[in-house]
Amino acid sequence: MNNLPTVLLVCALAAGCSRSPSSTTDAPRSESPASLRLATAGDARAAFLSAWNLSVLPNLRESERESFAAIAQAMRDAPEKLTEKIEPCRESRGIVERISRECNYDFVVYGTLADLDRDGDCWRVMYEGGMDLEAIGYLDPATGRLLLVWRVPEG
Repeated sequence: MNNLPTVLLVCALAAGCSRSPSSTTDAPRSESPASLRLATAGDARAAFLSAWNLSVLPNLRESERESFAAIAQAMRDAPEKLTEKIEPCRESRGIVERISRECNYDFVVYGTLADLDRDGDCWRVMYEGGMDLEAIGYLDPATGRLLLVWRVPEG
């Protein structure tokens, strides 16, 4: 069994944890990597997993708990399906807004669309687990704060 998410969570929570370089070198374009809390894809992944466990899962609506428990289990079983990418925050907001409007359903489970209405880039961390097991989180590279999480609809 791969314990990578647990290791990353422990690392993210430990005081003075040194971050190891990631094979993905997407660095935010708006600031120098040295001034960013989340300078690498590995940093973004660790921050996302920490916030996922500490802030997202405990605060889900009752109607979302079962589906997100399945996503959380899938993340533990196949952490290699997590991907990280830098995207413009406002473009990300537009995607979430458009899909929610087209499906006539609010897929946001943490944060608000207004949290993505900002200049600059955000880290997108996506779990691509297949049908009903996909979620995306957006993080502020400068602060490491999780801004929004949404469940990607089937199809």
